[in-house]
Amino acid sequence: MCHTYSYPRPAFTVDAVILNPSGEKLLLVKRKSEPYKNQWALPGGFVEIDEQSIDAVKREVMEECSLDINPLIEIACFDEINRDPRGRVITVAFLCEVSNFLQLPEAGSDAAEIAWFPFSHLPKLAFDHSRIIEQAWLKANKELIYSIHQNSQVPQSLLNFVSKHNTSPI
Repeated sequence: MCHTYSYPRPAFTVDAVILNPSGEKLLLVKRKSEPYKNQWALPGGFVEIDEQSIDAVKREVMEECSLDINPLIEIACFDEINRDPRGRVITVAFLCEVSNFLQLPEAGSDAAEIAWFPFSHLPKLAFDHSRIIEQAWLKANKELIYSIHQNSQVPQSLLNFVSKHNTSPI
């Protein structure tokens, strides 16, 4: 089905806040291309026309980091008007853990480099990714409180992420 609209439409992206098992480190990619070439960023990218956002975040992380992930929580939608210098881009961010912690990340498509960073030593980040990480921590706290209240199982990486940081890691 093809539609033509006479008004501009925003682009739609996904971003992944990926925790290590201890919840003390975050996986970042060094961007290979503009904008923000050679700056660190969360893995992510554009959602394709025929995929859902949760599938897009898994695909993007596989392409950029060679990792299978489990999205744990949809953090939020980030839609500041000027969050991306390429134009109007809206992103949905996910808090994720690696499916197999024995898997080693490797830089792929858009990544010049890839590394785990302790939250206490995060580099300057591209786009609004610092804000996304801060919101991930806030959402993880709420999720943890809700899960405890409901006597639900909590993923260990999520529990560690919240418990090791008394305040937002950013």
